[in-house]
Formats: sequence, C-alpha cells, structure tokens
Amino acid sequence: MIRWLAGSRAYQWFQNLNIKTKMILVYFSGMAVLLLTLSLSLIFAANASAQESLIQESWASIEYGNTLIEKEQEYLTGIAEYFCISSDVQSMLRGSNAGLETTPSSELMAALQTRFYILSTVLYNCAGKPVMYMSIDGSHSPAAQSAEEGTIFASLISGQRIYAWSFIDRDETTYMARDNSPKLCLWHVVKDNRTMLPIGVIAVAVDTRKLLGSDTRPEKFYDSLIILSDDGRNAFCSPGNAVQLSPEASAGLAGFVSNGAGNKFGCSIQTLDEVKYRVFYGRISSTGLCTYLLVPYRALLWSSITIAVYAIFGISLCAVLLLPMLVLCSTWITKPIQKLTASMESFMNGNDSICVSITGKDEIGRLGQIFNAMVRNQHELLEKNYKSKIREQAAELDMQQAQINPHFLYNMLHSIQWMALQKKEMEIANVAYALGRFFRVSLSRGQSVITVAQEFDLVQYYFYLQNFRFPGLISYTIDDDSAVRGAVVPKFIIQPLLENSIVHGMKSSDVPIYIHLVCRGDAERRRLTILIEDNGKGIDPEILPLLPDRLENSSSAKSGSRFALKNIDIRLNLMFHGDYQFTFENRPEGGARVRIETPLAT
Repeated sequence: MIRWLAGSRAYQWFQNLNIKTKMILVYFSGMAVLLLTLSLSLIFAANASAQESLIQESWASIEYGNTLIEKEQEYLTGIAEYFCISSDVQSMLRGSNAGLETTPSSELMAALQTRFYILSTVLYNCAGKPVMYMSIDGSHSPAAQSAEEGTIFASLISGQRIYAWSFIDRDETTYMARDNSPKLCLWHVVKDNRTMLPIGVIAVAVDTRKLLGSDTRPEKFYDSLIILSDDGRNAFCSPGNAVQLSPEASAGLAGFVSNGAGNKFGCSIQTLDEVKYRVFYGRISSTGLCTYLLVPYRALLWSSITIAVYAIFGISLCAVLLLPMLVLCSTWITKPIQKLTASMESFMNGNDSICVSITGKDEIGRLGQIFNAMVRNQHELLEKNYKSKIREQAAELDMQQAQINPHFLYNMLHSIQWMALQKKEMEIANVAYALGRFFRVSLSRGQSVITVAQEFDLVQYYFYLQNFRFPGLISYTIDDDSAVRGAVVPKFIIQPLLENSIVHGMKSSDVPIYIHLVCRGDAERRRLTILIEDNGKGIDPEILPLLPDRLENSSSAKSGSRFALKNIDIRLNLMFHGDYQFTFENRPEGGARVRIETPLAT
C-alpha cells in the first residue's frame, strides 16, 4: 500500500508542491479529517484504544528490557575491545602462542577486577588453551576451546567473525569446569596490534540474572519479563514473576518462536500449562536469547464502563488534539530540511561519501540533488588526485631504486681483492673488500628496507673508504643504542647525509672534519631518532629553509644534493606515511645538524 501510494500521481503531485502550499493543504485537510474521524469513531475507538494501550505497554516493556540488555552488550563490547588492544594482553598471547609460560601482570588483574559488573573473563591463545582467567562467583577451571570448524572459537580465530555471543547455563562445562552462574558471554577475537592477525580470543561474561537489574526500571518491570534461550533454557525469571512456566512449556514456547518467521519482535496467542496467553517477544541481538512477556488473554477484555469513561475523556480532549497533529505534520514536512542539514554537517566533518535521500522536485528536493552532485564530484576529484599521486610516487620510487647487477659488481671487487692479496698489496685489498661489502649491504638483495645494524655496517665501510680517499681529514664517532639495532629503516638514508657533511662541510680541502653519529630509541614512545652532527662550515642560510625537498628553485643547490635529500624524504614518507621528522639546522658552535625521527618499526 505504501509503495503504491509513493508511486501514485497524487503523491508525486504533492511532493512537487512548494513548502508553503504543502503546509496550507495539510492544515485544512487535517482539520477536516480530524473532525470527521472524531465524530464517527470515538466510541468504537475506545475499546480498541484500551487493547492497544495494553499492547503498547507490553511492547514498551519488551523494548525497554532489550534496550537494557543491548546497553550491557555495548558495555561488554567496549570492555573486550579495550583489553584486546592492551599491551599486557598482547604480550601474554604472543608469549603463549610461542610456547612460553605467561603470567598476567598485576596491572591487568587490577584492571579486570575493577570492572565489578563483569562476572568472569577468560583469555585463550590461538590453540584454544586458556592463558589466564578471572571470576568473581567462584567459577573456576576454564575449559579449553576447540578449533574445529563449526565452533565459535574456530570462526573467530580463523577471521570469519570478530565477535560472537552465547548463553551459558549454570553447571555447563563448555566455559568453566565448575560454573556457578548462568551467563551471557561475549567472545571477541584479539588481533596483533602490529600485524592485525588473530593471536587469541577473549571471553567476557555477565550474570543473566542481573541483566535487568536497572535502578530506573518501571514499577513491576523486573517481575514481568522472562528471558529464554533458543532451546528453552531459563536465562532470567525473577522469583516474584506471576508466570512460572514448566520446562516443557518453556521449551515449546522457545521452539515456536525460533521456528517462526525470524522477526526480531512478534506477538502470538499460546496455551502454556493449560493457560491461554498473549505472548509478546523480542529477540536480543546476536545472543540466541529472547525476551518474553506473557499477558493472560482475559486481561484484554474491556468493560462498558471504561468505554463510557473513554468517550467522555475523548470529547474533552478533542479540542487539544489539533496541536500535536500540526506539530507532527510540520515535523514531517521539515524532515527533509533536517536530513539535508545533517548531511551537510557530516560532509563538513570529512565524510566525503555522504548521500542525502530526498525525493520530490520542490525546493528542498532540488537542493538535495545539487548537494549529492557536489559530493559525487568532490569524491571523484579527490580519488582521481589520490590515484595520480600514488602512481607518481610509485614510478619515482621504482626509478630511484633501480640497481645494477649486484653479483657482477661484487664478483669483480672480490677478484680485485684476491689479485691485490696475491701481490701483497694489503691496502688495495682492504679497500676492495670494504667497497664490496659496502655495495653488498647497500644493494641488500633488492630490498627497500634494512635494519639499523646493516645501515651502520654500511656507514663503517663508507668511512673506511673516505679515510682512504682523504687520509687524515676525516674523523668520526658513532654512538648507537644496541636495543634498536633490529629496527628497520629505508635503505641508504644515513650515507648520503654523511657524504653531504664531507663534501659540503669541509671548510677547505686540507682542514679535517669531525662527524658525530647518534642513534637512540624511545621504547615508551616507540620512536627512533638518528642524529648527524659535524664541525664543518654549516648550511648556507639561503638553502636551510628549503631543506629537505624544496631546493628546485635555488641556484645555490647542487643537483646531487637536491636529488639525495629529496630521495630520502620521499622514501621516509612512503614508508611511514607522514609520521616522521627530517630536519636541518646549523649548530651555534659551528657546523650542521641533521635529525631524523621515525616510528620504531621492527
């Protein structure tokens, strides 16, 4: 009916009217319909209103109960996600997966125990073995989980799902060998913060008997609802509930609902334990649980006295019914404006794929069409520019990383070394060896990144070669942190900077230059810092503000320097996506200082 009305000519005609005409038409039409309806159907509506009131109260109870439970689900999800990214949890799971003995830290146990609402928490490694657990109801001995296909644990650890819910009854052994409480359990996969691969599963549970324990619940709300699992197990039923079903009746009711049409909410008439009820139910999202409210069928009978009371009150309220109707109509008319406003705010906040769905050809509809076209054009332009930039960077990186055949070069230098050794030319042999090692480390089998240790080996060979070339003119010290020698950086980022210090930093061809190289790691901030200082003539003040990547327009910049520094900046940006610092400055006591700071990647 709604689809037919939306596609009818009358509806399209109404949608194409301007807002002023719409409001006038709705106002007078509403007045006519209201007076006609009240005069013809007041008495007949009383009985239906009473029944509807009872039904609405029942639905409100169901929805309120499910809302409370869904809020608890959100709370559990937040707790699980918090502990999934915890460094203590990550360390424990990595160690357990590697076969190491692990012990939860005191900070982790304190964090778990402060969540008083949490009944129990269990942490599993990739094999389903419990790594640690916490329980406040005396439950103990967490059971190992099976990784066989079809289980919740298998679907999580294989990456098919991120989380799943399950109901675990008291004295079941699927979760704890000794389980003292019925619980709603959230199973959430734990992914490695660095690789984003599953490294375990965390299970967080709450007592289902306290799911509806809100201090703000309506009167008698707590004693009205029943929560059953899909197989009829009782997850919640207060002792004061007027309806106490037998196990057979509970199983039959749950089977009828679970075999139904699959709607989240529903209502039907059922005879349970020889009593006729109107059954209202609402499924609890993703949990396999369902909330029920059983109202005796006789409660829906209506008396003639109540009908008369309704009639009196209906006539009295007739005069004030117009106001909410007008408010409702004006809200309906202005709803497209609100949607358009919300879409524009979302677009302003960075959502460049937002689309507002407004039908009709009036002023608001036209604005919506223009806005959608603008968003599409903006999105296409950004995507085109982004892809163009990626292709440009990839092409430039391929060009910069082109290498000669490493085997030919290394073999030739190796041959020169042996020829020198045979002729007892030790200095030439040492230079050939150092140069061969320099090229082998720098080529690194075509890899684009190397470890800090490899980069420092390359630096050592480079200084040896430069000392051979400029004997007595170059001195250096290297201060490196052994804890970060396994960190990775883009290949060949230190040597070009040292070459700049030697080539451009010497005040004259016979004045020695001193270079100090420092490498430090900050474990707390997860940052790596490389510092290069020299006592040379410093950086030209004209060039300094343009470093490292804006030397194209400077006549003072040599092409080799420009290419080397820009090359380093491009490769740092491609590897760390802008999360780095590459700065230059002149030292007050003379000379230059170059600083590189990147994430501590391993």
